[in-house]
Amino acid sequence: LLASSEAVSAILTQFLAKDKINTATAKIYRQQIEIDDLSYKIHRTRLRPKLSLVAGLTQDEISYTANIAQKYALQSQYVGVSVSWSIFDGFATRGAISSALARKRLSEQNYRDYSSKLSQDAQKAAKSVDLAQRQLAISERLLNNAGNGLAYTNENFKRGQSSEAEVNAAQANFNGLENAANGSRRDYLLRVSEFMSLIGEDTVAVR
Repeated sequence: LLASSEAVSAILTQFLAKDKINTATAKIYRQQIEIDDLSYKIHRTRLRPKLSLVAGLTQDEISYTANIAQKYALQSQYVGVSVSWSIFDGFATRGAISSALARKRLSEQNYRDYSSKLSQDAQKAAKSVDLAQRQLAISERLLNNAGNGLAYTNENFKRGQSSEAEVNAAQANFNGLENAANGSRRDYLLRVSEFMSLIGEDTVAVR
């Protein structure tokens, strides 16, 4: 368990050093930024000239004599360029550009705010893991001492140096500390799981 606590500290250091957060929420924020950036770029080109390349092939049948059964095929090929240019649209494009840029800036700020809060939350969660590990170490030590005390009392009882009441008291003390240690183990594992889920990592990484 101590090794796992140290692993959490190492994972936190690696997480804080990353340039790009890989949680599912962070990926959604980045995708939204990409969408807003593309929308902004599209609106910026609305009033620019549009060039289109046109190519085609046509074929007709033509008769040059009175005999309509005698026809000739006429094939035409053409290639051209068309240009369209909206000079003015009543400032609609300017408004669309401003709105798209505002959405892009808001998405970027939301991502920065999320990243900053996640870093703070991750440090708090790692601290909770450390505190839970310390509490578990204390619980394990107390349980070990209680186990030794119970064994000693049982030996004394066999030699007639301890009463049954003393054995029962030692057993009750051991049982209580065993329940407390189990609770500490659950709490520790829960804190580790919460930390790893928060930063989007697999709990196998701390084993």
